[in-house]
Amino acid sequence: MLKKYNKITLLALMLGGILFIMSCADVSDGSKENNSMVNEQESNSIEEQDSQPEENFDMEDDPQLNEDSNESEPRTNESNAEYEDEIDEDYSNVEALDAEEILTKSFDAMSDVTGLSMEINMDVEEIIDGVTVEENRLLNTEMLVQEPYSHHFNINIESNMDETIESEVYKLENTHYIYSSHDNTWRAFPIMDNSLQTENHLDTFISEATLEDHLSYSPQFEVTEDDDSYLLTFSGIYDEFISTVHAGTQLMLLEIGREYYDGIEYTENAFSITIQKETFYVTQYNISFGGKVPDDEGDYQYSEDTAVTLDAFNQVEEIIVPDDIVAEAVTMTGNNG
Repeated sequence: MLKKYNKITLLALMLGGILFIMSCADVSDGSKENNSMVNEQESNSIEEQDSQPEENFDMEDDPQLNEDSNESEPRTNESNAEYEDEIDEDYSNVEALDAEEILTKSFDAMSDVTGLSMEINMDVEEIIDGVTVEENRLLNTEMLVQEPYSHHFNINIESNMDETIESEVYKLENTHYIYSSHDNTWRAFPIMDNSLQTENHLDTFISEATLEDHLSYSPQFEVTEDDDSYLLTFSGIYDEFISTVHAGTQLMLLEIGREYYDGIEYTENAFSITIQKETFYVTQYNISFGGKVPDDEGDYQYSEDTAVTLDAFNQVEEIIVPDDIVAEAVTMTGNNG
């Protein structure tokens, strides 16, 4: 009986195992089918996303984002170079001014100036029969270049041959006050002849009457420039260049200049005018020349190197002689200064 029961039990267990295996196989097939469906759905979703057109977005459409980007991302060296090239190209399209245009604009601008300061620094070398005289001449002046014409200047002359000379001068409409270190005395010279006060004598600028002559030397100027100034370099001779210098500067050069033999033959020269771009004011003259007399006339050589600097345009409003100078000055009569 036990043996028979065991066979039945064994058959039942075998049958149950077969059913269990078949059940597991069905579940496995269902899981695979489900997984396949999920994978297919995911694949379809990805394909749909890929097939969707991308939305074009330009930061230029949003000024705020564009501004934020400019603030947060500094310009690279490469983009800087491209930007500078664009600027250079823009400026290259601007026609450069020639010498005549610059001188004309400068004439117009300087004609409106009422007062200014000027410094002249002059180095002189003179050789006479082998003896060399070296001097430095320094002049500082303030000028009113519209009526009433007047100016005040100091001169200091240092030499390897003589003692230092100092002088101070006030030139007003009716009286000139002059001081010299030779005798440490102030003198007053009443002006009886107002011809010394004419425009051509004291005006710092070229007049309308002489403008044509002033511009006639324009072809002899070569123009170079930097960010702030035009530099006009002159190729002519000294006498021609001086005619292009405003009259007040000529007057001051006469005041500080050293007399030399006028029969010299020029052997070298260099002249230039610096004009400010923004205002067209003349800010500097450079004058350098040298020469000698013919050999059959003796041993004589002369050279000058001068820098004239102009500034404080329209800042000089009045020239006043201090009261103590007026009280101290010895009045000279029968002179025109």
